[in-house]
Amino acid sequence: MKTMRRAMALGAMATLVLAGCGGTGSSTGMGGNTGYGYGSGFGGSPMANNSSNPDRREIPLGRRFALIATDTTKKAFSQAWVRVYALDMVRGESVSRVFEDGQGRSLDLCALGTKQARSLFLGEGALGAGDFERFRVILGDELVVFTKDSATPKTYKVVGAKDGKATVEANVAGSRRLKGGNGDMEIDFNVANWVIEGETVRPALKDGPEPGNDDFRNQMRGDHAGRVRDLSERNGAREFTLLDRSGRTVRVVTDQDTAIVGAGTAPLLEADRPAMVRGTYDARQRALVAETIVLLADDRAPSAMHGLATMAQDGGGFTLKVEQARGFLPDRLTVKVTADRTTKIVGDRGAAISLDDLLGRIKAQKVLPVSVEGEIDAKEGAVAATIVRVERAR
Repeated sequence: MKTMRRAMALGAMATLVLAGCGGTGSSTGMGGNTGYGYGSGFGGSPMANNSSNPDRREIPLGRRFALIATDTTKKAFSQAWVRVYALDMVRGESVSRVFEDGQGRSLDLCALGTKQARSLFLGEGALGAGDFERFRVILGDELVVFTKDSATPKTYKVVGAKDGKATVEANVAGSRRLKGGNGDMEIDFNVANWVIEGETVRPALKDGPEPGNDDFRNQMRGDHAGRVRDLSERNGAREFTLLDRSGRTVRVVTDQDTAIVGAGTAPLLEADRPAMVRGTYDARQRALVAETIVLLADDRAPSAMHGLATMAQDGGGFTLKVEQARGFLPDRLTVKVTADRTTKIVGDRGAAISLDDLLGRIKAQKVLPVSVEGEIDAKEGAVAATIVRVERAR
């Protein structure tokens, strides 16, 4: 899809350090900086079919460890969006890739490190034996920020970026040397210490302390795309392995409240089916706990917006405060969403609900967590929703 860009006059600025995240704001526009572009609907990214490569079903080296993202710095921005593509561990001249998302994982760094969402689970990695002294994060080439009390985004180019990506390296904490999958790993994006020089920004990441089980509480829900493998049932609940496009896997468990959504009237979870799993990581179970499983028609991971629905209108619309995005970097804080009788609306337990029911819930609860997919009118700053999914209460 054609990428649409918005020119931003940032003006001459002295060298400064970002003040962090926080604040509020609103907006009605829908400009670019998406990486996918707007105008003809949300796009996707083909997922490699690994069915012909059975050797990639499991990571062959070391014991698995979880990778989580956080930001412990003081919040003074409304939002600060980056895209994460990969994470490498470095030992001497040896480099081991432990996380990869070809589409890029869009993160609002301001949403991390809070009581509501301390962290976001990125995925699981594995390493051979030996200490690793450094790590490298491969980011997109832009940082999009909303300053306090402003609904107008500012976009900065990441120093050293080439071909749309930038590599940022940092040391593993001296008090903790990662030993080949021995212990989980937390990446602190440390956005308050990113340095702005004119229209560029220099990231400053650091290794957080080894996370304990408490650090996996109050997670931000995350999306994970792949194919269903090794489907089984344990204690009355389905579980399976999700194989992603890079050949890495994560164990997925369900519970009685897991919603399975698909094109048919009775969505069927089956082996080798492309799926998008939305949920949080349970460090005790060493598994991704699925809140919603979206069964995909083909190997395309659709982009979407997640956030809080407010201000329901009788005509079939509401306002979405964007909190997460999949497949693009948002350039506004709020979006107008329109829905009609053709919009597929799914409740938080997977059952279809009517448009009137949805609007009634928004009016009654004032704010309602939802996910939205649909076609965007860039000029009007509106989304014509094809699918609205209600998420569980927080």
